[in-house]
Formats: sequence, C-alpha cells, structure tokens
Amino acid sequence: MSKLLDEVKRAGVFYIATAEGDTPHVRPFGAIAEIHKGAEIIKL
Repeated sequence: MSKLLDEVKRAGVFYIATAEGDTPHVRPFGAIAEIHKGAEIIKL
C-alpha cells in the first residue's frame, strides 16, 4: 500500500469514476485518506 500512496502523492491529482443512475462521471480528486488503528489521516 505504501507504494500506491507514494505514487498518488507524486501525481498530486487523480480521477475517480462514479455513476449517478445511468450517467457516468469522472471527477478530479486530490486527497488521500489512510486509516491507522481507527484514526483517519488526510494527506493533501
């Protein structure tokens, strides 16, 4: 998982694909959330 987080941090912005009904959407996203023993850490 560390390699994945490092790559996403290096890229800065990544895209998330979602669907609302029959309409797909691709949105830019720039935050990473890690869960460590119940604590949430947000990295921007």
